[in-house]
Amino acid sequence: MSTEIDASWGQPGTAIPLAGTGAEWVAIKKKVLVESNLTQNRRFWTGDVHLEQGIKSMIYLPLFSKGDVFGSFIVGSSKANAYTQSDVEFLEQVANQISLATENARLYSREQGERAKLEAMNNQRDDFLGIISHELKTPLTSIKSSSELLSEELAKDKHASRKRLIGNIRRGADRLETMLNHMLSMVQAQSTFLEANLRPMDIIPAVKNAIDLCSPPMERKRQVFKVDIPESCPPAMADPDSFEHIVTNLLGNANKFTPGGGEIKLTVRVAGSTIVLEIRDSGPGIPEEEQVLIFEPFYRGEISRSGVKGMGVGLATVRQLVKMHGGTIQVSGNSKKGSTFKVTLPLL
Repeated sequence: MSTEIDASWGQPGTAIPLAGTGAEWVAIKKKVLVESNLTQNRRFWTGDVHLEQGIKSMIYLPLFSKGDVFGSFIVGSSKANAYTQSDVEFLEQVANQISLATENARLYSREQGERAKLEAMNNQRDDFLGIISHELKTPLTSIKSSSELLSEELAKDKHASRKRLIGNIRRGADRLETMLNHMLSMVQAQSTFLEANLRPMDIIPAVKNAIDLCSPPMERKRQVFKVDIPESCPPAMADPDSFEHIVTNLLGNANKFTPGGGEIKLTVRVAGSTIVLEIRDSGPGIPEEEQVLIFEPFYRGEISRSGVKGMGVGLATVRQLVKMHGGTIQVSGNSKKGSTFKVTLPLL
């Protein structure tokens, strides 16, 4: 077969019209076409050029994607009547493999493009949240400081309405600060610089700090808080502040969703080469279909939407922090049994 194809068809890069060619025929008919002897019969205008190149027999095979022809696989020989039925069947298999490989490449390319877009959107979102949170911190600090000063000045004021109003301002500012801290924590957890703080440690002191912080709200709701933890544990790679944040967030959620008089239990145990922390509550539970979604940023489940305050970033932050520790987090339970969050970390 001649290799001077470019010279025969024109200058390199010349577009060859599809009309009146074997490629057009297989695209329309969606089946294989065999031209056995171009010296005797040429169906298309391209046959003269092929013959000049020394090609005397041709096979055109369609390439399919989802039932549509997207191209053709063309094979030629310098011999007339060169292809037997077995040759045609073999080339059909080759064409099928080419179609499959091309389709997989397209899907992979599309997936990579969509993934890149999603990553870009996530980065933009995180940048936006970080900027907004930092920008709001300054005026919020001023509002909190001013409200505290006003509260001190009105301490002996006899007008209850004034005290109530300043109290509303302070509570609103505290609430906004908590929301901003949640957003900042989520953005921070998705960065990698915290990995530098991972070090071998016993997690029990961090767990106890979280217990001390979260016990008062449980006492106010008269919840039964049970703790089953050892005095110490084998070391795991962890960041003290980040791990304490994990436990505090999970205990805070348990307190938030468990009704007054309900029960919350925290357990820490060693299981093989891992350390397991479980927090179980007697709250309304999480429907099975939501148990994966609740770890997505800004997702608020049916129970949250029914009146419990929150932005839907706490569990997303926890998941990021657990991943940073090389661990896993799972949730189980249903509307009749409450919820159990299980965090597993590898031991050294």
